[in-house]
Amino acid sequence: MHEENKKAVTRRLEAQAEFEKKLATRRPNLKKYLSAIENGTVQVKKKRLPEKIVRKIDFLEARGDELNTNLPKSEVWFQEKYLSFAIPSDEFNVRFGICCIPDVINRVYKYVIEIDGSIHQRKEIQIRDKEKDEIYRRCGFLVIRVIAHSETSFEKAINTILEFRNRP
Repeated sequence: MHEENKKAVTRRLEAQAEFEKKLATRRPNLKKYLSAIENGTVQVKKKRLPEKIVRKIDFLEARGDELNTNLPKSEVWFQEKYLSFAIPSDEFNVRFGICCIPDVINRVYKYVIEIDGSIHQRKEIQIRDKEKDEIYRRCGFLVIRVIAHSETSFEKAINTILEFRNRP
């Protein structure tokens, strides 16, 4: 079953790459526009978007608000530890384009932090995580995954973030 899921993810990523290649050759400005929407560098008026995408954006924004008011234990643990390292450009549980809600995103330094609680041990969640990571990377973001309640994982993530912020 795991092999089938892996193949399905690979097929989806290949299909997406093929679509992007066709889009780039036929309509290069549209590809840049969609990419800018996805990584949050451009704001779009909702009334100019298809209804399906508007519903998705509204859902993600509501889900982000819900997460910020009722954080999972893994994120409470992380935020309590992370707040002394956080900088003003760090955002918690905000919409990223039209696809997902990272636990922490910094659009200035271009990194995403995802906290992996116990639910992330499930295969279907791991597959979804890989898909999200690929989207972040395609948009130029560094993806940092932290295993919840692991001091070693937290320290490694902090070191990576501090190095990333201090790069020339």
